[in-house]
Amino acid sequence: MLWHFLPHANGSLDVPQDLLGCLRRNRIPFKLYSSNGSFWP
Repeated sequence: MLWHFLPHANGSLDVPQDLLGCLRRNRIPFKLYSSNGSFWP
């Protein structure tokens, strides 16, 4: 399973640090997407 984190409509990527730490500790793959405007018309 691959976790995907998408930015909010205002462009912020609000992912809790403890969640990212848990994913890293358990070697669970994840992908962070930065906001470049392509998600929001």
